[in-house]
Amino acid sequence: MTNLLNLEGWNTFPISESDVDLLIPAEYAVSPTVCVRCGVVDPSLKRHGFQKQRFMDTPMQGKRVGIMVKRQRYKCLECGQTFHQPISDMDEKRHMTRRLVEYVERRSLERTFSEVAADIGVDEKTVRNIFRENIAKLDAAYEPHTPEWLGIDELFLIHRPRCVLTNVSVSTLIDVLPDRNKPTVLKWMRERIDSNAVEVITMDMWKPYRDAALEALPNAIVVVDKFHVVKMANHALNTIRKSFREGLDAKGRRKLLRSRHLIMKRRYNLTPEQFSEMREWTNSVPVLFNAYQAKEDFFDIYDCTTKAEAMDLYDTWKACLDPVTAAAFFELIRAVDNWRPEVFNYFEHRITNAFTESLNGLVRVANRMGRGYSFEAIRAKMLFGMQRKTERYKAPVGIEWRLCSGLYDYRDLGVPLAQIIELLSGGHLSTLKSE
Repeated sequence: MTNLLNLEGWNTFPISESDVDLLIPAEYAVSPTVCVRCGVVDPSLKRHGFQKQRFMDTPMQGKRVGIMVKRQRYKCLECGQTFHQPISDMDEKRHMTRRLVEYVERRSLERTFSEVAADIGVDEKTVRNIFRENIAKLDAAYEPHTPEWLGIDELFLIHRPRCVLTNVSVSTLIDVLPDRNKPTVLKWMRERIDSNAVEVITMDMWKPYRDAALEALPNAIVVVDKFHVVKMANHALNTIRKSFREGLDAKGRRKLLRSRHLIMKRRYNLTPEQFSEMREWTNSVPVLFNAYQAKEDFFDIYDCTTKAEAMDLYDTWKACLDPVTAAAFFELIRAVDNWRPEVFNYFEHRITNAFTESLNGLVRVANRMGRGYSFEAIRAKMLFGMQRKTERYKAPVGIEWRLCSGLYDYRDLGVPLAQIIELLSGGHLSTLKSE
């Protein structure tokens, strides 16, 4: 007898093998020391037959592995009841080894449930249940380090907007929430982070974010992300450009379409030839040129060096708009006026959460790779299936501080956003589709 399983206390017998499976007959050689029925230690036991049970194990040599256990039954002479021999290293609930459970936990973060099930020879439902239980454990133990600069943004994932929390200073993902409603965001803030540690929060102009932040983090300064504001200016200009397409012939519409990238550019980024081409349209359509000028003047506000200067320039910009241009920029003006303190806080705390903007485009690509994506699976892959960024820090006072790396404490800073982008751009998200 040998031990092909590399598990303590087991003996194995000659293997039977097919093209896809290995079956290892085995027995557990450790006798019980306690009656599982009455709890008596070192009871008098009598062998009472045996039963063969099959347990699945981790793949070996590219094949699925089953362990056919010859399991002894005992009769306790103390209480008269019978029981099966307790066997270590086995998850009796799922009829698999504990190391196979750990294998499934890892692999189900990387591949579809059906692929993992086929790989190891178990039912897909079993893989799905192990995945869910593992994520619940990981979630319960998840304690991200509270960032001084907290980013709140949204990610359009599986046809719904989700709230994304980031550590702005180190560009890491902290969490993705199932929705962006105030109760969800507020609950996360109260349970996951230290309210006294957050100094600045950057966000887009979504009122539930602001309401949750003011309630849970009253000492933090809210800053509207610069890129969400300037994007509205570009959108206003593009809306005017599109409004003129209806009155043009096919040739004119094609030319206007080709020129759209020019009016989106900053003035100082245009070559002389591009500026002349753009002026052909703006001269013939003055409203479009006025809108372009208004967009450029609004962008100039973000070149200001102080908050007071930026506020004065904005008020001047708004007052100088002609009625037609003011109507085109109405949504932008209303947003800035409603969020005035938070918009201009940027000039005292120049932080932005713009890195997450690139995620939206990539997730849209990933969403087109197939139907039936699970939000829980994607979130789990993002948070727990990738290498996390950690920071070594000095232990609290009273704990001995040594050079031995094993005694250092580490902060969990989240998952680098660059890794998330690599995940999505590489198409690996398609492996998480839930069938």
